[in-house]
Amino acid sequence: MAIVRSHGETNVGRKRKHNEDNFLIDSDLKLYIVADGMGGHNAGEVASEYTIKIIRREVLKNKEIILKTIKAEKAGNQGEPEEAIRLVEHAIQTACYEVFHMAQANESRKGMGTTVVVLLIVGDRAIVAHVGDSRVYLVRKNKLHQITEDHSMVQEQLKQGKITKEEAEHSPYKNVITRAIGIYEYVPPDIIYLELAREDRFMLCSDGVYPYFSEDELLKTLITKKPLDQISNFMVNKVLNAGAHDNLTIIIAEIVNINTKVSQMEISSKLDILKKIPLFQYLGYKELVKTYSIISTKKYNAGDIIIQEGDIGQEFFILFKGKVAVLKGDVEVAQLNPGSNFGEMGLVDNAPRSATIKALDTCYLMVVERSKFFELMKKEPKISVKLLWSFLKVFSARLRATTNELSEAKNTKKEDDNLDLFGE
Repeated sequence: MAIVRSHGETNVGRKRKHNEDNFLIDSDLKLYIVADGMGGHNAGEVASEYTIKIIRREVLKNKEIILKTIKAEKAGNQGEPEEAIRLVEHAIQTACYEVFHMAQANESRKGMGTTVVVLLIVGDRAIVAHVGDSRVYLVRKNKLHQITEDHSMVQEQLKQGKITKEEAEHSPYKNVITRAIGIYEYVPPDIIYLELAREDRFMLCSDGVYPYFSEDELLKTLITKKPLDQISNFMVNKVLNAGAHDNLTIIIAEIVNINTKVSQMEISSKLDILKKIPLFQYLGYKELVKTYSIISTKKYNAGDIIIQEGDIGQEFFILFKGKVAVLKGDVEVAQLNPGSNFGEMGLVDNAPRSATIKALDTCYLMVVERSKFFELMKKEPKISVKLLWSFLKVFSARLRATTNELSEAKNTKKEDDNLDLFGE
């Protein structure tokens, strides 16, 4: 179980008459929420307040799901978070439904809504969910990662290449969001499930905060060893001194201790290895984290057979630690070091393995199972497109290489036939 230290605060800012932001820190549930309301006559404040209350109510009401997930995690079933993820999604959908009908029932509240970001710590893992343009950042190994993607018109224009980052900063549509709680009965949240390490530090904030910081400034602020309340106070004061045109809300949550022995270094190293593999080369950090969440780690001792030639396999292996031998029959044809990968065809079909892979010493391998791989592709269309494109490039390169080898072999045979023809 992760031990978490946290601090949060909100401020009306310099320009607004009232604060439509709300936040929650529930240390018992390890639930952290920031909501940025919108709508006239204090309706935004109502939307954000009730959204937080409803999400907390639904998580608390279904706390046994969290306990079940933690129990499964302790038993080694770390790849089974589906119920906990569905719980967070259900809580957000319930909030959306109830806030929508609350608005429909009161003429003065019609059109009210709110953004929301949710961080739920479940054992040694975290579930992050969001709707709108409030954000969650993760500081890990002295690097800053934005692990939410704004649901905004500007972000869509950036993804489509219609505007540059510089143009986005001055766009008149900066505050136009494409998803919100309560505008319609249903809204699809983005959800990510990630492994935690000691000293991971999360920041949840409304859009009244991050425009006032460059990424370098944000990283420099969040990696300091000062108490969390001092960090938060510094950030609030910086925004206030810069004009604070909107309400501003910040929660900082730090993983103080954790049962798992996995370090920030190990998680970062695994993600770095994934990024270097051709299959995953086009994935961004958030997409790599989502992919990493379906990967298990297996230990093999010296002499263990990882893959047997001729067997049908449904797993893709990535060597993280140790060394393995590749054998054709009884002949060793190669040795592989950390960062190498093998068995990717097991993700595609049931063809027999073309070689045997044997551990030469104690090895740790990241393992991608076909069923979980397909499930990820079904849930994540963007990741699916990038993976399929990578597959196409890899297989095209192999096809060209095979064609060249066949051509060379054919030319060699012609030369041999010509020599025979002249009696040489």
